[in-house]
Amino acid sequence: MLSSDIKQKLTNIFTEKLKDNVEIVLDLNIDEISDNVENLIKEIAETSDKIKIIEENLNLGLKPAIQIRKKDYNNFTYFGLPSGGEFQTFIESIIYISANTHKIPPREAEFVKDIDKKVNIKLFITKSCGWCPPTIKQALGFSILNKNVFVNVIDSFDFPEVAQKYNVSTVPKIVINDKVEFVGHRSENEFLGYIFSAVGS
Repeated sequence: MLSSDIKQKLTNIFTEKLKDNVEIVLDLNIDEISDNVENLIKEIAETSDKIKIIEENLNLGLKPAIQIRKKDYNNFTYFGLPSGGEFQTFIESIIYISANTHKIPPREAEFVKDIDKKVNIKLFITKSCGWCPPTIKQALGFSILNKNVFVNVIDSFDFPEVAQKYNVSTVPKIVINDKVEFVGHRSENEFLGYIFSAVGS
């Protein structure tokens, strides 16, 4: 799936930027999307000895699921095939988690650290959405800062029945704790306002 040029670029990027070992956990169906997911993740993992693939039943209700985790973190799961416009964001997600880094501004980062209740963020995306990558990185940053925050990125085209259930007509659409929702890319401060509204703080 990946050209030799892209694989070499990934090797170089991962050598420079990966810090901690990460596991990419696959929970797959027997279907074409799952086959493509498995093949893609195997090719990504081949580019760094810091990436290990594990197949496991995550019991998250949707498959194929890809969870990027390490010893003290299992808060980010991608549902679907991270290709097209989402490929680079998926690679950056591996780097963020491995290096324990984020791009949340300092003031908002302090507010994130104060969250003391579980937050489940469903983030509906498509592979052609220009505002989805920065929104994913915001949510991922929140989860890296606070282990109470769990992020589920859901490809609306790979899971049309779920997108229909949550009335997804425009992306990115964010649903927090199945209570509060909004559409579009927002500032970190606005995003946090929706989170605090969902947890009742």
